[in-house]
Amino acid sequence: MKEFDLDAALARRPSLLLVDDIRPHQVPGSRHPKRWQDIDELLAAGIDVWTTLNIQHLESLNDVILKITKVRVRETVPDTVFDKADEIVLVDFPPDELLKRLAQGRSTCRTPRPVRSHNFFRPQNLTALRELAFRRAAERIDPRAHGAHAGAGDRRPWAAGERILACIGPTRSRPRLCARPSARRPHGRALARRHCGAARGEHRGRRPCAPRRGDEAR
Repeated sequence: MKEFDLDAALARRPSLLLVDDIRPHQVPGSRHPKRWQDIDELLAAGIDVWTTLNIQHLESLNDVILKITKVRVRETVPDTVFDKADEIVLVDFPPDELLKRLAQGRSTCRTPRPVRSHNFFRPQNLTALRELAFRRAAERIDPRAHGAHAGAGDRRPWAAGERILACIGPTRSRPRLCARPSARRPHGRALARRHCGAARGEHRGRRPCAPRRGDEAR
């Protein structure tokens, strides 16, 4: 299989380019070490790009994937690449159907052999990865839906996603409390977005902690 020719693509300047699999390392001598960096250059040149990404390659989920599968995924893509996409299409397969396709050779598996040898594609692993994909897609949609909700002049609370507010007092343990895992499901999967805050008061010799917003409770 030939390597992607970035310079040829830039010279041709198509309005839309399909680049399969955003995550791989490039061959030595390439202009960029990662393929997602090629895509950044294409976008900067005004070329629209459609590409593909498996949920296990998102950088922020790397530790979660390790807990689920007992395999460290080495090739990752920064979440900013995913978050700045104009559109996300979730391609979903039930685990049984995916395993059947792999067994029949109807799906190309580019996962390295060490990963496959550790039974990465167990049904329970695929079920957990499938839920992660649904949740990550929903997290991407939620802020945009909230913006449209507010832009329409509706001031009512937006209840599409779950939230937890933790009120933290001015104690030495507050950094641990803000970072403490909570509201999680098995395998460390996020259940709700968490916000930490503190009420300011008069405490001689103490400074109340500044409000802090957690990314997720994991």
